[in-house]
Amino acid sequence: MPQVIVEYSNNLVSHKAFEPAKLVKAINQVLLESKVFQENDIKTLAHGNDVFAVGGPHANDKAEQAFIFCKVYILAGRSAEIKQQLKQATMQVLREQVKPVAGLEIQASADINDMERNLFMKETF
Repeated sequence: MPQVIVEYSNNLVSHKAFEPAKLVKAINQVLLESKVFQENDIKTLAHGNDVFAVGGPHANDKAEQAFIFCKVYILAGRSAEIKQQLKQATMQVLREQVKPVAGLEIQASADINDMERNLFMKETF
């Protein structure tokens, strides 16, 4: 643990707002620096979305909208303080890695999620 999933609208990549490969490495680095996790336990992946909508029924008419969100899944039992620190650190990575694009409104979010220990299983093959 943790497992991190980053979802983003592909117009961020086409506008060169960020590079997904650099982002996942930066997220892994900040999680390692938190000293909460072991290096080999940190896993991050990123998914770009060609089909997305931000807002109401005419949202697809608004090419000037974009999003990126980062969900961090950790095993339950961490303190609220640690979760806040992880959320802030993850959001800071998004701020640093995702550059503003003129005419493009980018919504960014970070979310820390507990996973029940008795419902999680991990094996190494």
